Amino acid sequence: MIRTSVLCFALLGACASGAVAQGAPASGATVLRAWSDANPLPQASEMRQDLDRERILGCWAPGPTMARDRLRRFDTEVAKLPQGNPERASYERLRPTFLQAAEAEAKAPSKAIPAPKDLAEALGRAEAWLDKNEPAGMKAFRASADAKDAAKASRAAFEASLAGQHSAALAALIAAHRLAPKNADVLVNLAGALSHFRMNQEALVVLAAAEKLPLGEGVLGWPVKATLLNNQGYALIGLGRFTEAETALRTASQLAPNLAEAQQNLARTLTCQGKTNEALIAARRGVRRTAAETAKPGTPVPPEAVVETPQPEPDEDAPKETFRPSEFVFDVSRGKSFNLPNLKLPQTPVEAVQLLPSYKKLLEELRAQDDAMSERQQELQQVIRGRQEPTRLVQQRRDLLLRAIYRADDAPRIKPLWRAHAKSRAAVSDIWTNFWHCEGGCTISNIMKQASASSDYDKTFRDLCVPALSGANNSWRGAMHAQATDLAKAAEATYRLSTGLAANYSDPSWHELASLQAEKGALAAFTNLVYDAMIWAQDVEKFQDKCVPQATVTPPVKVAEDIKFDRTASCKDLFGTAALKASFKIVEISVACETVSLKLSTPGWLAAFGKVEKNFVNDAVTVAAGAELGVTIPGTALGAKGAMGMYVTLDGQGEFKDVGTLAEAGATLGLKIDEGGKAGLGAKVGGKWSLLNSVGSP
Repeated sequence: MIRTSVLCFALLGACASGAVAQGAPASGATVLRAWSDANPLPQASEMRQDLDRERILGCWAPGPTMARDRLRRFDTEVAKLPQGNPERASYERLRPTFLQAAEAEAKAPSKAIPAPKDLAEALGRAEAWLDKNEPAGMKAFRASADAKDAAKASRAAFEASLAGQHSAALAALIAAHRLAPKNADVLVNLAGALSHFRMNQEALVVLAAAEKLPLGEGVLGWPVKATLLNNQGYALIGLGRFTEAETALRTASQLAPNLAEAQQNLARTLTCQGKTNEALIAARRGVRRTAAETAKPGTPVPPEAVVETPQPEPDEDAPKETFRPSEFVFDVSRGKSFNLPNLKLPQTPVEAVQLLPSYKKLLEELRAQDDAMSERQQELQQVIRGRQEPTRLVQQRRDLLLRAIYRADDAPRIKPLWRAHAKSRAAVSDIWTNFWHCEGGCTISNIMKQASASSDYDKTFRDLCVPALSGANNSWRGAMHAQATDLAKAAEATYRLSTGLAANYSDPSWHELASLQAEKGALAAFTNLVYDAMIWAQDVEKFQDKCVPQATVTPPVKVAEDIKFDRTASCKDLFGTAALKASFKIVEISVACETVSLKLSTPGWLAAFGKVEKNFVNDAVTVAAGAELGVTIPGTALGAKGAMGMYVTLDGQGEFKDVGTLAEAGATLGLKIDEGGKAGLGAKVGGKWSLLNSVGSP
């Protein structure tokens, strides 16, 4: 039986042809979609505190005097903190632990382990370590077919890395190298696997051997040299060689600006050297995958729009965060239009009095509708809080989508529309205030003064007020029309963006919650317009005896059509498939809408490994894979050299931390790949993949 792998990519949200967002890249443009690009950027002061903590607790070098050196560094750094600093007190409580380790080290000194002389010795040490610590796993692997074929061994290592079985990945990569010793990619990945088990000296020797081989283009457009330098920098950090690590990581970042792992590692090595300001810059860049300077024409928004949007803060003491534009980090192509209902405005003061009951009635209806929406949202929030999300990353993705809807009116292309509306609404307010409610010199106040000075108060008041109010009503009506025009533009743009964001949800509860929020925003916009009409008519009514010709009482009339909302279908209903689905021998990765999952089937020999995982490094691991297609597929945007790929970043506990895909804009493609590497539709799938180590974001 031939096992197949299915790869399905579409960068704008799912595998559905034609799902191209407004302002999306043209066909043929390659786009990287990274979930981490939606991450909020914390306040600099908050990140600085995290870096300070890392400098005190996380900067140390292995060796015979490691514990004593760590204690000395700890004491030096803590002494720099002011007395009475709460952080200092919490650190001082940790000192007994460091002291105990230093004393134990002094009583039982160990010898430094020299670096391997060459590649053969490095691999021999690693294999001996595996035989000692994973005897059952090594026996099962050596008996498998994967141990006898370089391509199969490399693919097995890829799957083992995704499954969190790093010792199995190490064994498979050693075998892959022995079977294909001229493959630099295998050596670079092998070094990453070695560092996971603190075999950093061995990793550096392996990387030195890789540098002697041809290094080409890696997956996702990241040069293999950049991946090599990142893993080299990570290994040097593990050895406490921070200056050398800085050099390697700066070069890696220059070669591949989107290599967030290199920025995260650079932040650590700069922190350990006391270069906190530089470390802060690198740490902030490492929060997201896509560097702002790499945004090109053809990305969902132009480079100048890749800016940070401040989040409104309900509490001034809360840490501020900044966000990238929603159009840059989410698929908003499925947004719906919204038509602001036409509101009947009084042509005369008489009609204003007649329409007042209708405005009041409409306001009551709109507020009741808003209350019902809020009540339903509370019910949905209770449902959501009462269950557990699939993963932390999915929870974060869903939260960020909803937060993007809350701040939709602050989007770079929408904010100017609301500013224009604020200006036109201010004009309405000025007319209303200047006639009725200013603190002195109002039209109505001046009329009162003149009437009081006359012999016939009522007649003078009426003679002055009727024409003045008629003129003011005309001015107010014109200003209201201008406000309604600006409001319609702003509300429509906001609703389109908000519903486009809501369409990213596949979960019914989250989708309804987000859709209601989009609808509440549009409802509030129209409610404010009705309110402005009502308060004008209300003041006219107060002075109808003196300022309005005799008005005929009429029953309430319909002053606006019912407000209507066109709700998007959920992501699952729209697309019915995943944005990316990759099924390998034992691992299946699915990135669909706002969810990501990894499933393991019968693990085979991998099940015999994993006995030592918990005792080692808990840093993040990124696994990236690419597919190279050498054909033109009808109906897609792929050309002769189309490039596609994906990456997954896992934290030390094996939880998803980030995912992303790379493909040509608008491309929709499904490939079936057999174990021999042959693919349907004449496509050639490259076997490239990369393993990158990182300390993670602070």
